[in-house]
Amino acid sequence: MAYIYQILNNLNPFYGLMSISAAILANSFFGLSTSKGLKKLSVVFSVTGIAAAAFLLIYSYVSNGIFSTMVIAFEGLHLMEAVLLLFISLNILILLTEYKIKEHNFIQIIIIFLFSTVSVLFLVLSRNFLAIFVALALFTLANFQLISGIQGRKNPIYVIKFFLNSSLSVLFLFIGFSFLYGATDFKNLQQVMESGALANPFLAISLIFIVASAFSYMFFYPLHGNYIKLIKHSDKPVLPLVLFYFLPAGLIMVLKFRALIYHFMSGSGIIFSSAILFLAAVCILGPAIAALSTKSLKRIISYTYLSFMGLAVLGFGLLSEGILDLEGLNWLVLFNLFNLVVCFLPAWLIISKLDDSIYSLKGLLSQNKYIGINLIIVLLSWMGIAGTSGFLLRYRILGPYFEQIRDGGFFRLSWIKISSFSITSIAFLMIAAVTLRLMIAMLKKKDKAAAPFFGIGYNIYISFFTILILFLGILGLFNIIGLSIFPWLDITRLDFLTLPS
Repeated sequence: MAYIYQILNNLNPFYGLMSISAAILANSFFGLSTSKGLKKLSVVFSVTGIAAAAFLLIYSYVSNGIFSTMVIAFEGLHLMEAVLLLFISLNILILLTEYKIKEHNFIQIIIIFLFSTVSVLFLVLSRNFLAIFVALALFTLANFQLISGIQGRKNPIYVIKFFLNSSLSVLFLFIGFSFLYGATDFKNLQQVMESGALANPFLAISLIFIVASAFSYMFFYPLHGNYIKLIKHSDKPVLPLVLFYFLPAGLIMVLKFRALIYHFMSGSGIIFSSAILFLAAVCILGPAIAALSTKSLKRIISYTYLSFMGLAVLGFGLLSEGILDLEGLNWLVLFNLFNLVVCFLPAWLIISKLDDSIYSLKGLLSQNKYIGINLIIVLLSWMGIAGTSGFLLRYRILGPYFEQIRDGGFFRLSWIKISSFSITSIAFLMIAAVTLRLMIAMLKKKDKAAAPFFGIGYNIYISFFTILILFLGILGLFNIIGLSIFPWLDITRLDFLTLPS
């Protein structure tokens, strides 16, 4: 027992990576097996490895606090990113098991998935430029192999285009890091920020390539073509794999360079802020308009998801205006990612049982009231209704504007703030219009065809997310109005999970 305590007291973040690596090793012993029992055992090993990684990372931070080497850094923000991605990984594992356990290559798919999970965790922890690049390259390659394994020989051209698009973003990142290293001779961003090399023009060039890498990686509108085609022609698990697993890693990567981005924004004046707001308007409004014009449920979910992803771009615009600080930007990006998983995953689970047409929603509320009510709750969160988790995003973004309007009046705001407030308000109204379109389709009566069957497992799983949406929404609403249900927990702040070091 004393030996176990000694190990626990000397934990570091590498142990979290090792627990998932151990699951990979265990699964590799029977990776070619098609036995149903061994497939279930591989799932048990995988769940255990992911759960152990989360425990070890949390325990390491609680017991030893901040951990740093030349290669990795582990602070409170990294802990939240890692736990969020592990939560996503666990849900993706559940979906892969549901849809692919009967496939002959199921164990190979799980091994590749676990390898990609190790890669994305290493991306979260990395601080060295080379380590960040290697982690992103391995994660991109593993996801290509994962999607290829799921798709098989169906529509390989869309998978290849997806991989080429992702590879281009990795190439941009490599070029950006090359300029950074060549201009400063430093190997991590903290050294760059603490040096006197910030005036070097090559840093601005490197930042352009890094931003281009992120923009390409996350398929921001209008670079969404290959992503939308892949989703349209893909097998069922591919959509959540790309939406909730592949894309969030891009935002996590961008957060690593927030200090450098902020440095250039703070010295660039109104022109840079205007450019960011224009990009945000394109990234948010473009997909929302596309979602309103299509009848495909897959496309509606994909476009609306991209519209919400555009809030990250808007966050940097609000940072340049002083509406948000760096802590507020971090909260916006991380909570938006978490809210996307909580709100879009149950919606996808429901529509995956329907035909890929908005008309297939007709009669869902009358034919299956339980699932219909759950979907209504999810859609209300998309709209940002008070009492749901989506409301917290609206509050954090629009709240500072209303405070300034209350203090000085709307027309006393600067024109750039009026513009950003208008763009933000229109964006949320467009998303609300998409949501109302889905809700109206649900309320229409359907004469024929039985309601899709949802087993008890589906009902429980979907209910978990809707309960979480309401719990977070009500808790956040109480935090906003100053009522403390849990005095130690305020989810409207970034440090709501701050642990003692």
